[in-house]
Amino acid sequence: MKKLFALIMCLCLCAGLALAEDGNVSAVNPWQDMSYEELTVASGLVFNVPEGAEEPVFRFLPEADLAEMQFGMFGDEFCFRMQPAALEYGELMDISGMYFEWEYVEEVEIAYCYGTIGQAQDEDAQVELCQWYDIVPGVMYSLSVRTPELDGLDLTAIAEQIFVSLQGED
Repeated sequence: MKKLFALIMCLCLCAGLALAEDGNVSAVNPWQDMSYEELTVASGLVFNVPEGAEEPVFRFLPEADLAEMQFGMFGDEFCFRMQPAALEYGELMDISGMYFEWEYVEEVEIAYCYGTIGQAQDEDAQVELCQWYDIVPGVMYSLSVRTPELDGLDLTAIAEQIFVSLQGED
């Protein structure tokens, strides 16, 4: 019985690991890389690639129904995410994947959506996070940037470029 249990545990462990090309053992990446078109079909969500974005990479995390676009702009690293969510007005859910103590948090409005913007400092860069929620379709958004210097960067303007209203035109 102990051997059977050990065999089952071993198989479960092996199922959760993959052998990388360089021979190292690593965890399986749950993110699926895809094209913009594939991502909009898989997620059912739409957004714009902002003007000036360099080398955008599109990913989808099916277990969480989370869409992601990473891109460079102005020499900085940006990450945009969106995910369906059932929240109340004024409530936000952190889908950024960034775990900082946010400082200087302020309320903002992206298009007509309630949100916040905050800043943090890591070892070698400044970080800014803008989050907003579109209550009618029930979609949460986040846009973050890592940069040596935040001066002059308007993250809300970039968020406005990315955002596509799912409510239709007024």
